[in-house]
Amino acid sequence: TGTVTLTGVFELPAAASLAIAVGDAVYWDSTNSVINKTSNKDFVDTNGFNGIDKKFDYNNYTIRDVKINPWYENYKNEEIKINILKKSLKNIKNNVKKLYVYTAPISPKHLDIIKNTNYFDIEIQMQSSFENLCNEININYKSYAFDERFKNEDFYDALHLNINGAKKFTKILLNDLNKLVLD
Repeated sequence: TGTVTLTGVFELPAAASLAIAVGDAVYWDSTNSVINKTSNKDFVDTNGFNGIDKKFDYNNYTIRDVKINPWYENYKNEEIKINILKKSLKNIKNNVKKLYVYTAPISPKHLDIIKNTNYFDIEIQMQSSFENLCNEININYKSYAFDERFKNEDFYDALHLNINGAKKFTKILLNDLNKLVLD
């Protein structure tokens, strides 16, 4: 979960002396934090989920960390965010054969810390809003936010998968997508 910008102009650091022409395929090099023209092996191996090679220090994760998370700090005007998402999804849907939307797993430690707080209510509300929106515009949606197959060891921070978690999620997601496509 988090904020995603789908349109706009973005300035990203590039590998030294990289020449990029309009239409060139570029890839994010997570090791060096630059874009380049060579695909990242981990990205290819995981079919797109490039986890960070780092373990989540969940023993030192507290409610203070939740309170300073920009996702929660900026959680205002849900209706505006949903309308922007709705418009974006409709545009994407009109340009692809089939669209599938998912929300990624959340670490058990994060869920444990936010339970019984308004932060948990925010997560539930957003999952429900995503599901309702996708149903309204006839898009397949699946939430993995509360998926118990993911453990703290699968994350590099409270909300993002590490390499092992990304590989695990890729297998689960591909299996679920295959079921949807074949049904």
